[in-house]
Amino acid sequence: MKIFKYWVAEKTQVDISGELKVITSYGGSNLSLDDASLRAREKLEKIKRKIHGDRNVFEDYEVEIREEILQVVDEKTIITRNRYGAQVMNAENLMFLDIDKPKSTLGGLFKKSSPAGDK
Repeated sequence: MKIFKYWVAEKTQVDISGELKVITSYGGSNLSLDDASLRAREKLEKIKRKIHGDRNVFEDYEVEIREEILQVVDEKTIITRNRYGAQVMNAENLMFLDIDKPKSTLGGLFKKSSPAGDK
């Protein structure tokens, strides 16, 4: 999991088709704000390379989770607060699925419902 205690946003300009554009990247670290800043600048350089055609950057599938850390349960389980304010348990070896059953269409009007009711 890529969950960090410190976050820094860095900006730079990049030439895209003759026009200068400002790009922003966040860097995360568990060591310090300076280390987070360094990581953000490194990502900015990768973004520039990607914009200019380098297809071999950002091959890592795992993304950083930029959320407030509320509790470190152990090295593989961390509870964070997401942008909606909900507490989220992030665990390396456990998957939670929230599967919502689609609502019935008009065809459902003529179906016999179960005694427990549809959920």
